[in-house]
Amino acid sequence: MKLYTPGPVPVPAEVMNAACQPVLHHHSEEFRRILAEAKKYLQTIFDTNGTIALLAGSAMTGIESVSAACIRTGDHVLVLVHGKFGERLEACCKLRGAEVHRLEAPWGEQIEAEQVRTKLQQLNSSCRLRAVWLVHSETSTGVSLDLEGIARVVSEESPDTLLLVDGVTSVAIQELHTDAWKLDAVVTGAQKGLMSPPGVGIIAMSQRFEEVVRGSLSNLYVNDLQRALDVNDRDMMLWTPPVTIIRAVHMAASMIVQKGLQTVWNEHAARGHYVRQQALARGFTVFGLGTSQALVLVMHPRIDEIRRALIDRHGMMVADGQDQASGRMMRIGICGSYTIPDLEELFGAIDEVCTHLGVGA
Repeated sequence: MKLYTPGPVPVPAEVMNAACQPVLHHHSEEFRRILAEAKKYLQTIFDTNGTIALLAGSAMTGIESVSAACIRTGDHVLVLVHGKFGERLEACCKLRGAEVHRLEAPWGEQIEAEQVRTKLQQLNSSCRLRAVWLVHSETSTGVSLDLEGIARVVSEESPDTLLLVDGVTSVAIQELHTDAWKLDAVVTGAQKGLMSPPGVGIIAMSQRFEEVVRGSLSNLYVNDLQRALDVNDRDMMLWTPPVTIIRAVHMAASMIVQKGLQTVWNEHAARGHYVRQQALARGFTVFGLGTSQALVLVMHPRIDEIRRALIDRHGMMVADGQDQASGRMMRIGICGSYTIPDLEELFGAIDEVCTHLGVGA
């Protein structure tokens, strides 16, 4: 099965070869060296001088750990919701006992920085806001937010509030500057822009967020960030980590740094432009604003038949829509290791499938 999904993505041969090396012991000097080097590469990718911590699990592992580290019962949290994954952030905060305030946009639309300013001004008049959580690039809708502008507004209107970012489909995919934009925690996984097998959640932390983490235990045990930082200082990970996946991340991150972030961002933008142009030329509709550089959502009256035929006839998996969008669109992944020739192959298969189904452009 060939993947055309926004994660997991196809893993380059060099990265897979690194993962297939003999298993290292997680306390060995060689593993600690690989982990330390991987964190340095990741600092470049997140554009930060701050601490990088890795947890066994998914990006949601990291998101829950970040929430547990800084949110307590009764805390007020603003969550920006413009898709399915914003709803997950809201759920995580409610599990911590937070009073959640929601700023929402319809699927396919943006939340503007000035809307955030207005909401913050309203909230600041009635409560002390502990954190703002947002999804930078929403995998369910293909819309990314103006994170730089929103971060500036948060800094101006509520400077003591922590700014927490789901960067799962933006890190190593589109422009993101953790330190310059004053982001307190940015979370991603291994299986998207970092073009590795899934199995690791990765967190970049500001100094003030790290101080919060080190100052108190969360109500988690397995993935408590204070414990994670204690071993992170010695270039180790909690418990028995996925050592093979860390080797893959090390290789992938080194490849990204060698290529250069601006080049990586530009390549993602070019892929997105190509997919949109090819889809429109064939009579598909692009859903929403389409500002994400990780995926493109396309619609057609017979889209579910087309998507299923791609699997059956060509062994190509394109992601279905999520929740209310299931069966109404397909989400074409363009992040990580995809290339224009890969996408040309996909659209060749789409042409064959449409001919087979009698679908006219």
